[in-house]
Amino acid sequence: MKQAVEIPTSEGTAEGFIFRDNARRLPGVLYLTDIGGIREANLGMASRLAEQGYTVLVPNLFYRTSELPVFNFHPDFREERTMQRVRELGAPLTPDAMNRDSIAYVNFLASSDAVAPGPTAVVGFCWSGAMAIRAAAVRPEQVAAAASFHAGRLLLTIHRARIASCPGSKPVFTSAMR
Repeated sequence: MKQAVEIPTSEGTAEGFIFRDNARRLPGVLYLTDIGGIREANLGMASRLAEQGYTVLVPNLFYRTSELPVFNFHPDFREERTMQRVRELGAPLTPDAMNRDSIAYVNFLASSDAVAPGPTAVVGFCWSGAMAIRAAAVRPEQVAAAASFHAGRLLLTIHRARIASCPGSKPVFTSAMR
């Protein structure tokens, strides 16, 4: 079942959705969208993930700048209007802001009555790939796995934040491009 939620953060409230099974508690997954924000394609993927036996939280990463939808026009990444909107959406999400938000999202998910006790996982796509890795770095006791699909800015994030030094972890980074 998809349910709208409001996620309290240190800088406001992020709207989002949680996909849950009302009959049982399941492992939690934090699903971080790409720069396009929450839209039907993301919600469909989150729903399919939930159908596999998970409670899935999809927060609006860009709550500081925009309610949903984050684009009120069809984005075309060849156009300046789209790139200006990308800059507007991304500007407030500094590394420190991503860390604070990651903590809020992981805490919200872990405290849900739909989530089984134990570790959670985080998945990020493109723009939010680095944020998924940051979530594991700032909440290593709660996040057991983090995945980044076609990550943007990931190596820069690793270099700057030294995420490879997460306590108790053995990071493995692979690439199809060698």
